[in-house]
Amino acid sequence: MLLLFVLGRLGLSDRARVAVGLLAVAAGVTHIAFVYGHPAEAIVPLLWVLAGLWARDGRVLSAGALVGLSAGFELWGVLGVAVLLLAPRLTRALAGACVQAAVVAVMLAPFALAGTFRMFDHQWQVTSGTLVGLVVGPGAHFGWSLRLAQASLAIGAGAALAFALRRSVHSLWLVPLAVALVRLLLDPVSFGWYWLEVEALVLVGAGLVLSELPARFPASRVGRALGPQH
Repeated sequence: MLLLFVLGRLGLSDRARVAVGLLAVAAGVTHIAFVYGHPAEAIVPLLWVLAGLWARDGRVLSAGALVGLSAGFELWGVLGVAVLLLAPRLTRALAGACVQAAVVAVMLAPFALAGTFRMFDHQWQVTSGTLVGLVVGPGAHFGWSLRLAQASLAIGAGAALAFALRRSVHSLWLVPLAVALVRLLLDPVSFGWYWLEVEALVLVGAGLVLSELPARFPASRVGRALGPQH
């Protein structure tokens, strides 16, 4: 439902949204998200797309709050800060980032104030089948300093695309996709459901491409089928 809602906010016709929804089911996105118990892997990137749309429209405070809330599903949701750079002005993007930081702080504050807060003591063990594993070997420790480096590279990739594609509607899914891909490629562990992030964003991109077909091929059957509904 969130995918269809986001596509609607992007202006897709009902037929195009249904087509993408059926594609999501056929690709197994909905099945994997709920059977494996990790729907957040698909939800968070979609929230980034919506936040990017709000940022482009100048609603940067709401966009920042939404990116902050996405971190309530998965802490890596904070990496969505890159979409705030789609705002009309950099100063507005910074304002959105401040709101995001405040929302995340409010969510974590009860845990820090009401008990022992030791999240940053955790370390991961690098698993086989990852790019990191090829460099340092499986079993190596991967701490928060490396997580910070991973996050910086992911945000950097998204920021570079945000500046390069800010005038294109496709920045709304390509910026989050860059963040997600870099994060996943540099992650010390790997599970199949991680790639729901990429699949959800590719579906958004497919929807936008479908919505452009009527303008590019106005006389085609596809154009008549997916054109605006009146």
